[in-house]
Formats: sequence, structure tokens, C-alpha cells
Amino acid sequence: MVNNPFAAAQYFHIVMNAITEHLMGVSIEKGRVKSKPGVLGLVRSYFGSVESQGRGNLHCHLLIWLANTPDNSEMADLLKTSEFRERLREYIRRTISADVIGLSEERAIAKKHAHPHPMFRRPPDPDDPHFATIALDYERSHVECSQFHDCGFAHPARSPCLVRHRYGQYTCKRRAPWPLSDDVVVDESGNYLVK
Repeated sequence: MVNNPFAAAQYFHIVMNAITEHLMGVSIEKGRVKSKPGVLGLVRSYFGSVESQGRGNLHCHLLIWLANTPDNSEMADLLKTSEFRERLREYIRRTISADVIGLSEERAIAKKHAHPHPMFRRPPDPDDPHFATIALDYERSHVECSQFHDCGFAHPARSPCLVRHRYGQYTCKRRAPWPLSDDVVVDESGNYLVK
């Protein structure tokens, strides 16, 4: 990327177009913006800003407005009904995973940089009879490489996520450790816990 920022920007543009068109359902055809239901539903509008990280990697922050969604007061009323909270629990259960089968903290810390990131490997073939096992191994490998959060309380001065307060105590700026739950929980205020 450092050697060819133009190629990096072109690649980023291709990836962002693929995300907006194939995941969000938004495309530009003959100067007109068209929207069809995507993975989140029908997009009414979106706004994104692109930034570069310290090493020159481009990334985007997107804000998406979905069509036919409740406003704040309607959402507060809906969260008071058990039926809506159950639908929300089911949606979270199907789309967010905070648990990986067969992963332990010790294994993740030991293997954090021990093998190549799964992003640099060929994706598994969905037609493979062992696809479920291979996909789980990829997920576990991804968590071990980049998603596992280790605050480093053993060496707090060298840990990038620890913030020292004026009384000398360290806390994680990402608010780890996160609360654990045996199941997805959604309360009437909209607070939720993921399994």
C-alpha cells in the first residue's frame, strides 16, 4: 500500500462498491441511485467517510438509515413488549456471536500470532462435505489472530488499551472484560447481552 497508494485506493473502491451493492442493496445505474432490500433491509439513505490508518490502510465509517424502521419513541414503546424483545433476541442470536466453540483464553493468547491470518488463505468450499468443521476452524483461527482481546495487565505500561487514571489504577479503554451471559438477554431499555 505504501508503494502504490493509487492501487490501494482502487482496490478499496472496488470493495466498497461490492459492499454497497451486494450487501446493502444500493447501486448506481445511469446516474440514478437504486435500492433493493439487502442484508439489513431496505436502505433509505447512507453516509460514509473514508479515513486512512497510520500504515495507509483505508477504512470507511458508514451510517445507514433503513426504511420502515421505528423512531426513538416507537422503539421505546416496542421494547416494553415481550414479543418485540423476543424478536430482537432472535435477531441478535442469529447475527452476533461472542462465543467460539473450542476456544480457550490460554490457547488464543498462545496462538495469537502463531499462524497466518485466515484472510490470507483460500476460503473453504461450501460444497465440501466437511465444510462446517472447516468453517469453524477458520472462525476460531480468525478470533485467535485478531479478535481476541488481551489487555496485558501483566505489563500495563506497554499495553495500548490500558488507560491510567489519576489514582494509579488501570482500566481498559475498550471496557474489557465484558459481561458474560448464558443466553442473549434484552431488557426494556434496549440494553443487551450476547451469549
